[in-house]
Amino acid sequence: MKKLLTLALCSIMVLGLGSCKKKPSSSPVTSNPDTTETSTPDSSSEESTDTGTSDTGSTDTSTDSGTSSESGTSSDSNTSSDSSSSSSTTTDPVEPEQKTFYFQNNWLWTDVCVHAYDSTLSSDNYQVEWPGMPLETIVGQDGENTLYDIYLVDVIDWAGNYDTIIISGCNPDKITEDNPTGRDESPAISIASITEGHAIYMDWDFDANCNKTGSYLYVPTVEYTAYSITVNGEVDTEAAQTEIGNNKAVFKVTLEENDIVNVYGDETPLLAEDYVATLAGEYTFTVNHKNVVTIDEPEDPNAPTPETYTYTVTLNWDGSSDGAKIYAWVWGTDINGSWIECQTGEGNVVFFESEEANYTHCIPMRMPNTATAGSWEGAWNRGSSTESGHSDIAFTNYAATGYWVNP
Repeated sequence: MKKLLTLALCSIMVLGLGSCKKKPSSSPVTSNPDTTETSTPDSSSEESTDTGTSDTGSTDTSTDSGTSSESGTSSDSNTSSDSSSSSSTTTDPVEPEQKTFYFQNNWLWTDVCVHAYDSTLSSDNYQVEWPGMPLETIVGQDGENTLYDIYLVDVIDWAGNYDTIIISGCNPDKITEDNPTGRDESPAISIASITEGHAIYMDWDFDANCNKTGSYLYVPTVEYTAYSITVNGEVDTEAAQTEIGNNKAVFKVTLEENDIVNVYGDETPLLAEDYVATLAGEYTFTVNHKNVVTIDEPEDPNAPTPETYTYTVTLNWDGSSDGAKIYAWVWGTDINGSWIECQTGEGNVVFFESEEANYTHCIPMRMPNTATAGSWEGAWNRGSSTESGHSDIAFTNYAATGYWVNP
């Protein structure tokens, strides 16, 4: 009876300790319970075989399991144990998967760190205590329109033990009493979902979490010493070459129909194949910071006029009062978000016109009359599909309704 009580108490203590493991407050909470195992007594345990105190005076089988039984069968536990040990196979440790990727710091964090942990366990399973290992190696700068630091996330030699990471950094806009450093963080990212050589970046998503991550193949930009343009095989020395923002070079050339053009970084052609002019007129060849060339062609006077679509949003009051300007962040299922300036119409309507026929959602922003572009900061009000909330507004046949709410 004492042994039964002792085992019960030990089981309670083990389970109690298992539920009290500490975990960094910023680590994700998993739905998996702590899997502390406890042994269950069975017919082979000491408790079930200790019969030495029995009134029948039978032998204590736990101390002499090698004695033949009355039926003449021998059960030498030592022999059985040795046999089991000799038949077991030793497996070599599995080499952890190695994966190198990058982080594009497009939210301009400081003190960027990566935190690795095992999502199948509930606590105390991280490689380095939150916020994790500092990311310190900057291998370059990259971005679609703006250049951001690209951090190398070193070869993950711990991927065999940890399956999830969180990348975090300090953001002054997130400083609060409870978060004095302003540390912000990505959602949990499965290591298996990361493609070798890709760069992870923070994206914006209009859901309850308000953020998500994306990734793209990171190709370090080749830095050329000079750029040039050729027309019909001859270098055009009169074409202006300038630095404009993130653009490496801009060439304006007047071409005739069927002229053949290419752009070079040093001696390397930057167009996959020569460009053939389809119209006579002025062309602009722009080389951006990733050495991608875009071409602006002259307008074709015979081209049909593109169809335009008018998108309207009816809100609960006139958004143009107090001289406000209205911009809308608009996007579609397959269209990235962008800002469009809106006009106001009768009946508390704001509207904009576009050649794009597939916008599905918008968020109007009511801004001061000094605003020159749409932004999330400094807005007086924002449009929402609900009276109390920040839900985006969906278009149906290019029309939508909603409410102005506080930003």
